[in-house]
Amino acid sequence: MFSKKKSFPPNTFIPTPARVMAISQLCLSFTILLFILGYPFMGQHYALKSRLLVFDSVIQSNLFTTLPVEEQDLLLQQRDSIKLKMSNPFTSKIFSSINRLATTAPFKQAWIAFSIVIALLILLKVEGAALAAWILPLLALAYALDNYREGVKPLLSQEEKLFPSEIMLIDKYLGQKLSGSILNQRDELLYGWHLYLIDEWAKEMPATDPFLFKEQAARGEFAFNLKRASLISQIPIRNKQREKESPLLLSLYITWNIFFAWFVNRSKWML
Repeated sequence: MFSKKKSFPPNTFIPTPARVMAISQLCLSFTILLFILGYPFMGQHYALKSRLLVFDSVIQSNLFTTLPVEEQDLLLQQRDSIKLKMSNPFTSKIFSSINRLATTAPFKQAWIAFSIVIALLILLKVEGAALAAWILPLLALAYALDNYREGVKPLLSQEEKLFPSEIMLIDKYLGQKLSGSILNQRDELLYGWHLYLIDEWAKEMPATDPFLFKEQAARGEFAFNLKRASLISQIPIRNKQREKESPLLLSLYITWNIFFAWFVNRSKWML
């Protein structure tokens, strides 16, 4: 009734701890590889979708018809252009994926390739594979230094700069510290955000009547999103391939690779 558990000859596999580490290294390297290759299918789609939502909020507003006809037509054309980019054919996205991998930092490319190959060789019990693992922390260190020297510092776009900081909302519009309750803090910041929209974008004095206040906030939000749409149309989607990464992330990157190389070279499961 029950099938017998399949048995393997002794020493078929490397010891379990080393096997787990090698598989973890494979998972890590494949995750990074898929993150690079998958951006045109997921990341870019999300970025375009975020832009489309801004245009939709303007076009679907009751205030849209108050704009000059020429401006309405331009906004509609820009929205259609975003939709067209979102519907790029599969082959185009494949080429974008290959291009992203090709423009990835050389040391990162090398680390991905060596990580996959070395981890597989360790799992296959190839002699010298464990010693070769010491290449990985060297590549990680080289990438960290290259990223530190050559990486581009992330800068806020003109559209991102439109958004006020939390400190500004508290100091200028709320005039008092946030309460201790997280739920209350959300309501307070939302109220400060509405005051900001009314003051900065609707150019009106906030009404005491809740209904009028809501209408003022809607006018301010429309003007705010209209400005966002005009800026978005001029800004290409940011390529983060060459941006500086946080020192903490790079440190963890190096530490993990040192630990991996040390672990698989421990004498009790040396290959």
